[in-house]
Amino acid sequence: PPPSRDMNPALLQVHAIAKDREDRLWVSITYDGVHRRRVDGSWERFEATQGLGRAVANVITTDSSGRTWLGYPSGQVALVVGDSVRMFAASEGLDVESVLAISVHGDRVWVSGQLGVAALTTREGGGRSDERFVTLATSGETLRGVSGVVETADGELWLNGADGVTRIATVEVRRALTEHGYKAQYERLDYRDGIEPPAPQVRPLPSAVAGTDGRLWFTSAGGVSSIDPRSVRRNAVPPPVHLRALSAGG
Repeated sequence: PPPSRDMNPALLQVHAIAKDREDRLWVSITYDGVHRRRVDGSWERFEATQGLGRAVANVITTDSSGRTWLGYPSGQVALVVGDSVRMFAASEGLDVESVLAISVHGDRVWVSGQLGVAALTTREGGGRSDERFVTLATSGETLRGVSGVVETADGELWLNGADGVTRIATVEVRRALTEHGYKAQYERLDYRDGIEPPAPQVRPLPSAVAGTDGRLWFTSAGGVSSIDPRSVRRNAVPPPVHLRALSAGG
């Protein structure tokens, strides 16, 4: 897209890119905001009604339902369906700070950011449905800097963040999203397992994807790692302890 006249072209970098079901190309450009390329080849600037203007989108995700999701450093998420735009923010339960990843798995929409992970849920009541985000609470520290989210076919959740790769079992995910106050148990993979955190916090994003064969791939400060979630090897043998020296009384 043509840059704004007052911008130095050398400063303009592609921050995120995606193509929707109508073959329209979405591009987020540093310092110049989000642009959309129509099928006829013309470009238009995407400006949400909530004053985003030229705000750069950290991530752009399209899904099979024809929806486009844009995540912003402000912590807001824009949902675009056709020509309609809906914004999600803290008032809709979305409180993850700067949005770093948006992942759509079937009817489930995951949004992660600098300070948390949340899922979009639908609640029925009073003859109407209300879509709100529910924060995924865990039994340990806050899920920081999660820039990659993958939900497997079995419902497991794999998160790539500032502290390493976090795996949350299917039953734990379900309980955390449906039982108020429940904190999900999780498993953490880090430098002791061959993964050097942190995951990328700016670009390229997302930092976690699933291959067509079901294998998961993660990027981090240490490079690229992969794992087959259907076959995770674990050593059940406790490491032997050798007492090599003893001192007492000073």
